[in-house]
Amino acid sequence: MRFILMAVSFALLASSPASASCLELLSGLKDLHDATCEPITDRLLVSLEGATRAEVAKAMKVIGRQTIGPMVHLFSSADTYPGGVDLTFEGDRVVLIFAGVDDPENFKTMWFIWNPEYHGRNPNPCSDLPGSHYARCGK
Repeated sequence: MRFILMAVSFALLASSPASASCLELLSGLKDLHDATCEPITDRLLVSLEGATRAEVAKAMKVIGRQTIGPMVHLFSSADTYPGGVDLTFEGDRVVLIFAGVDDPENFKTMWFIWNPEYHGRNPNPCSDLPGSHYARCGK
């Protein structure tokens, strides 16, 4: 389901006119609680590790959309580093971050995964975003 939500977000981003700014795109969508103009950077995502819902809303400037159980979805139409973020909460704290960010220079998606409790395929944090100190997700 997480990948479906990410795909929908990326489809919305891809269908937006290239000449319109983020604020222009979102100006008529005031009812969207999951759309922001905040760039999805490594620094931003790292700041959300273990954050409360209030801290997430302050950093992203939106509250996000509750999806499945404790998961909240947000997407950014920022002019740089647009993408989608899924945050899973346990109580009031973020325990999982899964993000996909558009890389227009290389026409691919840069991934960011953080979940210190997960012991599956990607048990350690990883990030393909510039400036990250985490291992790369794509390798």
